[in-house]
Amino acid sequence: MAKKTVCPISRADFSAKAKPVTIKINDEEIAVPVKLFSTGSLGWYLNRKVEIDVGGVKVPVQVGLNLTIVGSKELPQDAPPAHTAHTAGHETHAAPTHDAHAAHGAEHKSESHHGATHGHGS
Repeated sequence: MAKKTVCPISRADFSAKAKPVTIKINDEEIAVPVKLFSTGSLGWYLNRKVEIDVGGVKVPVQVGLNLTIVGSKELPQDAPPAHTAHTAGHETHAAPTHDAHAAHGAEHKSESHHGATHGHGS
């Protein structure tokens, strides 16, 4: 059985430092936005249409690109802040932070992007 790959970056570092990846299709450079997938994986995702010249005829093609960091799904979820305030003998815990990217809905297979960008950057 193959050994699992350990992800070399934390969720916090990825969220803070990841930038869009640029790809080139023919002569067009396209920025692929950072994506925090609903499955828990980290990476980049693009879904859009482009035209490709085939013998002088421009044909529309659908581009679906999913770059997933190997092992990122197994990373621990970011913990809520450990801040605790004491007031008149009662403990008050900070509310857990909500990851806005987790609210994007279903995994990329059922999402309809039509050129929209998600995640960081554009």
